[in-house]
Amino acid sequence: MLRRVLRVLRDDPRTVAAHGRKAGVLLSGLGGVGKSAVAGRVMARVSELGWTPVVMVGRWGLGELAMTIGAQLVGHQEEALDRLGRMLVQTNLPDAVRQQQLHALPARYQVLLVLDNFEDNLALGGRDFRDAITEDILLQLLQAAQRGKLLVTSRYPLPRRTMANKQI
Repeated sequence: MLRRVLRVLRDDPRTVAAHGRKAGVLLSGLGGVGKSAVAGRVMARVSELGWTPVVMVGRWGLGELAMTIGAQLVGHQEEALDRLGRMLVQTNLPDAVRQQQLHALPARYQVLLVLDNFEDNLALGGRDFRDAITEDILLQLLQAAQRGKLLVTSRYPLPRRTMANKQI
């Protein structure tokens, strides 16, 4: 499992040839099967390769996502990521700017954005999102992923219209 996830995240030529280039990976399954443990191992491995993992656990909105990610980036040794983190933690930052800066993260930087326990953002059974804004943010992050990638853990698969994008 770990090797397969890393191949997708690193755009391994064999994986890209077989499945196309992906913006990230979804680890889904029953609670307690080790999705978060695999995510932790992936974060350790990509860190060794020079990537910056950032983690958001559970339910979130734009403000929570920006503040949590920003706090993890403040003090980063890469000046641009430190600057981005300092911007994201500003409480008076307009939502449009927050969103723009969050999209810059996987677009410009070798960052692994881990969305752990993502099922908390889904309605019971995972058929739909609790909040349309969360779905929009996720789709925009997936579309922005160029240098960085997303790793999502969830008890449920993502809703069909999100999966229809085949980005993850």
